[in-house]
Amino acid sequence: MPSYRPETYEGLCARLANVEERLATANRRLCLVTSGWGVAVAILVTMVLITPRAASPQPTILRAHGVELVDSAGRLRMQLGGHPDDSVSLWVFDASGQRRLGFGTLPLGDPRLELFDGSGRSRIWLLVPSDRGPGIGITDTTGRIRLGLSVLPDGSPGISLRDAAEQPRLNLSMLADGTPHMSLSDGKGRIRLQQTVRLDGDPRVVLYDANDRVLFRAP
Repeated sequence: MPSYRPETYEGLCARLANVEERLATANRRLCLVTSGWGVAVAILVTMVLITPRAASPQPTILRAHGVELVDSAGRLRMQLGGHPDDSVSLWVFDASGQRRLGFGTLPLGDPRLELFDGSGRSRIWLLVPSDRGPGIGITDTTGRIRLGLSVLPDGSPGISLRDAAEQPRLNLSMLADGTPHMSLSDGKGRIRLQQTVRLDGDPRVVLYDANDRVLFRAP
């Protein structure tokens, strides 16, 4: 068995000095690595900040005189277009090709909505003229207006029932002052009976002949 020799003081000091030198060398390498990473991160951040961002894409605008949409079978189902008279229309068709819905603006800019039956005949329309109040017309199977609804510019609502010749035969209205009014006309559009209830609550009835002369008035 080898004999144990105690280390001298000089040898211990030499070993400690060697360890301190190795630790100092490792510390310098660590500082270099850390410094290198810091420089790399700084460069990367700078590149991100100064790199120009891509411009936001501009919205796509489609300009056309007309657009048609078809279904999976190639059948026309919707048609949008402008016309030489400055009107614009959008038409919706059913699977058989019949026009069922339409809306747009007339040449003067007035908006109009129209509904069609299964045969493509206009049955209901809504119009908002710029110089008059809005109106709704309901037609029969021949296209003649049989019922009309309207609101005058002064706010007075009205209902008109028409015969097969489109002559107004029964008119109901509410005047601007709140007075209800009813009139009955003959086949030529001449008023033959008027009835109202005045603001004081008193009713009034007037009968006319074919020449618009008063036949009876009460009270």
